[in-house]
Amino acid sequence: MKPTLLALMMLSMGLLSGGARDETDYDITSEHEALREAAKHAIAEGDIPLFDMLLKAGLQINKPLDPNYKKYALHLAVEGKQPDMIRHLRKLGANPLLRNNAGNRPIDDLPQQLDGKLHDLVTALTREPTAYDKKLLMQIPLPVWHEIFGEPGAPPDPLAPPSEGMDGAGSVPFVSINGGDPLPEMTPALNAHYPGWRPGSRAEEDGGTAERAPLYRDKQTHEPGRIIQITLVPCPLADVVDRSGSLFAALKQDEGKANAYQFKVRQASGPIMAGGGWGGYVVPVAGYWMKVGTRGWDE
Repeated sequence: MKPTLLALMMLSMGLLSGGARDETDYDITSEHEALREAAKHAIAEGDIPLFDMLLKAGLQINKPLDPNYKKYALHLAVEGKQPDMIRHLRKLGANPLLRNNAGNRPIDDLPQQLDGKLHDLVTALTREPTAYDKKLLMQIPLPVWHEIFGEPGAPPDPLAPPSEGMDGAGSVPFVSINGGDPLPEMTPALNAHYPGWRPGSRAEEDGGTAERAPLYRDKQTHEPGRIIQITLVPCPLADVVDRSGSLFAALKQDEGKANAYQFKVRQASGPIMAGGGWGGYVVPVAGYWMKVGTRGWDE
């Protein structure tokens, strides 16, 4: 069957089959929903002419093609190991920073197993830093903070009843960064990720009781809370320990020209056996910042 005829058949199938309605994104058109399956086929097969026809028919390049996992065209092209399709999607304006339901960008979904296509995939995804990438908070690039904080959570429901207990939304977050109170420039980011946060210096132990160990509370209001201690410091790439596999070793940048960052995020509701955390490294790869070597612990 000729490629053009196959493309027309797939286009027709997409237009006639329809698709599940995505109720969470009102900018997604019915045409896009009808064409998603055909687009997934085009990407898996590396069929650029078919994909272009689908775009002309109403496919939206920066809307999910797999709504269940929120996978975009670039995610599927990486999954299918299609470097030529990735390059084409980038030329068409596909956003390489969009994240799926797991919080991963296409670069984060690269195969861990080293094979002949890995270098081509990385090259196809490589991007030039933008003004956003060059912005600093506490002399650290914004995307590095983004990798640590992740996406902001949903804002609390103002109509919901108050939360009870030490671990719920009613537990005040007392935040410190590198051993001190956050600088004022950190306020917008902390407001988004830790609603109702207060400086770490506001926390104190409540002394405990005969029935329980000491817990943390606000020095002024005595509201119960938890401490959140964030440590983020630069380190040489040579010092990075990657526990996630051999991918980073293959992509490692020139160690003499770039720094990585080591981070730890510790949370505790009390000073004794009441906390834990996670940490690792954020490293520069192909114009992105990526977490590697992450691990968690309990206390």
